[in-house]
Amino acid sequence: RENEAEEMAGETLMRGAKNIVADDPALARELAMEAIEMLESNEDKLMYCIEPMRGAIGVFLKMQAPDDAIAIARRLIVVLQAIDAETLSNKMTMTYKFVFGIIIMHLHQKRFGDADKEFNDAMQYDGFPASSDAQAAEALLQALRGVDDESFAKACKQQYIAVGLDKEIANLGRKLKFWEVS
Repeated sequence: RENEAEEMAGETLMRGAKNIVADDPALARELAMEAIEMLESNEDKLMYCIEPMRGAIGVFLKMQAPDDAIAIARRLIVVLQAIDAETLSNKMTMTYKFVFGIIIMHLHQKRFGDADKEFNDAMQYDGFPASSDAQAAEALLQALRGVDDESFAKACKQQYIAVGLDKEIANLGRKLKFWEVS
């Protein structure tokens, strides 16, 4: 019963954060972080952290705070890895999506080196190299490496919507613009 109350409180805090992000970003940030910390503290119920963390990523992206969104996405990946595969059968697929999301967030900030490092680090996850998320990320990174505006535009159009990313991350992906990597 106590766990249900914590879950409901966390969800309520996250709903509040989403509703006030435009009017009071500081309070929205505080509510989002409180929701996550409340739910993350119970190791037996880590699964209940997933949706509030996804919500917090969206809140931080709406606040134009991508570094905060990246930090939460990384925490979410750690949470996903801690959850038993029998409890959450699609945990690896979700992990791949958030790795790809982090790469998109770095590229949106024109931080190619960070995006490339994130991609290379993610190759350690079982199945990631063969995933559609890895293929989409690699297409973007290769287009930027090759200084090919046309290939980059094609990768942006074809890769994001098809892979089922969270709305705010997919929106960033669609807004990516080509730049020359130095």
